[in-house]
Amino acid sequence: MHLLKKIIQVSEEKATADDFKPYMCGNLQTMTMIKGKKSTFLELCEKIKGKKIKIKSLALYKNEKNKCIEYISIDYSKSFF
Repeated sequence: MHLLKKIIQVSEEKATADDFKPYMCGNLQTMTMIKGKKSTFLELCEKIKGKKIKIKSLALYKNEKNKCIEYISIDYSKSFF
């Protein structure tokens, strides 16, 4: 999945939250459930930036009309390798 790789790139500091604007119709404050806790996509990017992570699950919910991502659910663990 393209966005999964892009999220990993954020953790590797090869991409930024701004790179996701086209997928979210510019709304980086998109509701994001991180390990079962409410947050925003921008906060997710800040949390994972510069850290090695392994994504356990990722679910994206899009608006049927405009295809923009409106909700994200992600579970990840920090990797030590």
